[in-house]
Amino acid sequence: TAATGATSISLTNALILAGQSCRIEVFMTGTATGVYTNTIPPANITNNENRRPANDLTATLTVANVANLSMAVVKGFNPLTVFGGSASTLSIQLINSSNVALTGIAFTDNMPVDTTPGTGMILANPLNFNVGTCGGTLSGTPGSNTFSFNGGSLPADSRCTLTLSVTMTVNGNLTNIIPANAVTTISGTSNPDPAEASLTNLPGVSVSKFFFSNSITAGSHSLLTITIQNTGNVPLSGLSLRDTLPGTLPAGLVVANPPAPSPVNNCGGTLSAVAGTQIIQLTNGTLALSSSCAIVVAVTGSTPGNYQNTIPAGTLGSDQGATNHDAATDTLVVRPRSVGGGGGGNTGGN
Repeated sequence: TAATGATSISLTNALILAGQSCRIEVFMTGTATGVYTNTIPPANITNNENRRPANDLTATLTVANVANLSMAVVKGFNPLTVFGGSASTLSIQLINSSNVALTGIAFTDNMPVDTTPGTGMILANPLNFNVGTCGGTLSGTPGSNTFSFNGGSLPADSRCTLTLSVTMTVNGNLTNIIPANAVTTISGTSNPDPAEASLTNLPGVSVSKFFFSNSITAGSHSLLTITIQNTGNVPLSGLSLRDTLPGTLPAGLVVANPPAPSPVNNCGGTLSAVAGTQIIQLTNGTLALSSSCAIVVAVTGSTPGNYQNTIPAGTLGSDQGATNHDAATDTLVVRPRSVGGGGGGNTGGN
């Protein structure tokens, strides 16, 4: 029995089999601050076999004044300025300066919307979610204006940092704010002050890429999508781009053979992506102002490993002289085949 408001707990007629254990859980609270030690003396434990522990069983609970507890939240972007919708890393630092551990840390970050959902400041692809030492889980979808964090924890007098990738679909400056008291914990502790950071997107062109599915088994394929975005006020012509897939064959990635899907190019011009080679190349492409286009190529690898694929800054060419100011990177994980497994087909997931 453990009645609400009572100051004692009792258990009767219980049974524990030889070599087994059991657990009793009761939620406790206190009305006054302080440190409370709860003790069960051996004499309070009785059983038919007359067996007792040799020493007291103790546990300590600290009851703090929630009104005197708070946590700080600091956020920032790196870099502070991007071009053509390139991705920037958003960091959110959670700081617990109290002498009480915080659990169940959670918040939702609603990034600024321009005109309709999916415009303004959005989650990039890949997301690059990293909870660091905060525990818990980051969740969100590429292209969304919103992401959430749940289940975090912070020991007393400590801090941790969350990071993720965001981008912008419009030119200009947008400020991302986590309002005061938007961060919650099981104890009721919250952030008394808002946390904000601004990101600037200047007119230009950017290149981004991601693999789907990720990861894959050796011999199966993943779809590599390369996106070119133009946030400038002039159309682009004569677009050229070369992507060299990573690795030294046979330990590397190559353009996949059928039955994998054929390459797709909606950037105009000519796309070269020959099966079995490591070169993906666009020539003489076109892109209207304030628009984007994508190239999709199925790739595969026969040797397990982590393959980082990077298009360096300055790789994109155009008749107007526009190029990508930032590199585009994603990593494909190739897993070993299971015993008796076969290749072919798109396996795995994001």
